[in-house]
Amino acid sequence: MLPNAMEVMKYIGAAYILWLAIHIAFSKPSTENAEQSASFLKGFRLVSALAIFLGAGMEMSLLWDLFDVLMGLWRSLTFRLF
Repeated sequence: MLPNAMEVMKYIGAAYILWLAIHIAFSKPSTENAEQSASFLKGFRLVSALAIFLGAGMEMSLLWDLFDVLMGLWRSLTFRLF
């Protein structure tokens, strides 16, 4: 069940990112906060958050691979015992 849910969530996430990109591309600049501008610190925070997010996703992928290996070992051991 979980792999099917992960597949669905992948497409939902991609659609959301596409929706977000379209809205950002066609948005008009705000005139009320003209003093605020991009800074190195804001960019660094964004890149750090993205790196943490992607790193957590890669870690989950590795955990799933480890789980598959352990389940395969368990199945091979129980098949021989029973």
